[in-house]
Amino acid sequence: MTRVMTKSKTDGWLPHTLRSFRPVFCGWSFDLHYVGVFGSTLGEMRESKLTTANKRVPANRRPGEQADGSEEFQPDRCRRSPSPGAVAELEPWPPLTVTIMNRTLCALFILMTSLAHADWTAPLEPDPDRILKEAKSDAAARRYGDALAKHVWFHQNALRLRPSLYGVRLSFALSDWAELGAAYPPALAKLQSIRDEAARNVREGNGSRDAFHDFASINKTLGDDGKTKDLFVWLDSNKPTAATAVFDLAQPALIKAKEYRLCGRYIEPDTSFQRILHAYREHNRIARDPKFGERLREFGEKQFSNDTATLVALLVLNERKADADRIAGEAVKERDDPKFKEQLEKAKHGNVPAPWP
Repeated sequence: MTRVMTKSKTDGWLPHTLRSFRPVFCGWSFDLHYVGVFGSTLGEMRESKLTTANKRVPANRRPGEQADGSEEFQPDRCRRSPSPGAVAELEPWPPLTVTIMNRTLCALFILMTSLAHADWTAPLEPDPDRILKEAKSDAAARRYGDALAKHVWFHQNALRLRPSLYGVRLSFALSDWAELGAAYPPALAKLQSIRDEAARNVREGNGSRDAFHDFASINKTLGDDGKTKDLFVWLDSNKPTAATAVFDLAQPALIKAKEYRLCGRYIEPDTSFQRILHAYREHNRIARDPKFGERLREFGEKQFSNDTATLVALLVLNERKADADRIAGEAVKERDDPKFKEQLEKAKHGNVPAPWP
């Protein structure tokens, strides 16, 4: 589709499209040429006023009187001189009016363009990776409707076809979706509705851990970690067993909210450290592959250091210093690094590091 910007008679730049572009929405077709026509019509109305107002008033006619003796309609935008025969002046459109009008027409153009592409459906043999990449490309090209449809499809179907995309689905894909939402409000609204549906599933006990992971990940992407904390507090009061199952997912939000005592009720030092240790060793194993290499190894080291220091600090703050010292000792055996040791020493004094990543 070619988009042309044409100078209109309203002295503002208004969007026009080719006359042949006719998007269809709900069975109705829209010729976006009329977006431009509307702007031109406003200008013609203004010019018509000017032509009428600038006609000479006969000297024997009272101001406001028409040729047949009836009262003439006085447009609010015209000022007439009290002296017969004077030329009326036309006030220009106020700049604010022109700006609002132009922005409204631009918004209409974007909306109609998006609706024209909102009927995307997945192919018979969909490739989740490809569809996610296409969603990003569609967003860059302002095919917002297509981009949103692909993000929704990926979120709902990617794991069924490719379980290895679990991490991508809750990180890069959500980041791209949020970026789309910044330019296209319906995308943000849809992401929030999926988040809210996940919260309802958690409260009702439907797939609690997976639903809570979706909920917490979307909140992290949108900067709404407080909602994650609030839901965990509700689980703590109403469904403590479910709270235990999702504590590790809620922990970053709880730490941001400084809910250290609440964390203390769910910490299991040995189980937590074994999970941290397993992730660290797995990162090192995969990093041997040249496709991942040094970057993944550094990521694993930072995550191991942060998670271990957090565990040690939380144990100290909950009067479990013996457990804290034991975990710190085991961690140093696994990674004997001066900076890591320094971080552990701070943790032993109750300094909780900020959640990472």
